[in-house]
Amino acid sequence: MTDTVRFCAGSGMLWQEKSRPEAAAVPAFSLSFAPADGAEFALPGGQTLKTRLFVSGFREKTQGVHKKDLKNRADYARITLLYSALTLRTRQPGDRFRPAGRGLSKPLRKWMNEAGIPAGIREGLPLLAAGSEILWVCGEGFAEGLAPDEETAQILQLELENGGTTHEHE
Repeated sequence: MTDTVRFCAGSGMLWQEKSRPEAAAVPAFSLSFAPADGAEFALPGGQTLKTRLFVSGFREKTQGVHKKDLKNRADYARITLLYSALTLRTRQPGDRFRPAGRGLSKPLRKWMNEAGIPAGIREGLPLLAAGSEILWVCGEGFAEGLAPDEETAQILQLELENGGTTHEHE
């Protein structure tokens, strides 16, 4: 095997995957994460993750909220009370993710396969973690139990800026 070719097995099938050489160039990273308003985290490849805190007001709760916005937003109090040490990093062996609405925790590797996340971007995908528990996957959303609801006072929003262009993880 080489760095760009691997064999995978699943669902009774065996297949070969080839990754693009540039995908292998994305370095792993690990940064201490404090969910403060206006914080910026420089990521490899020229990306920046920005945090925003805002009060969950009555108007916000009564308006239609787009699904893509929910992926980027979490209840600030739940994250800060439940998790004392947060890390913004890439995936590691043993990581587990409990996607919202699924009700069960899965190995992150297996969940990424099922979610159809392209193999070439998995190694460099930003994650928010508390130990081996993944709380947020860039582009996919927060884990079960962290979404804002009618009890939420403050909302944490994560935005990925790509070379000057801000994306709210579509």
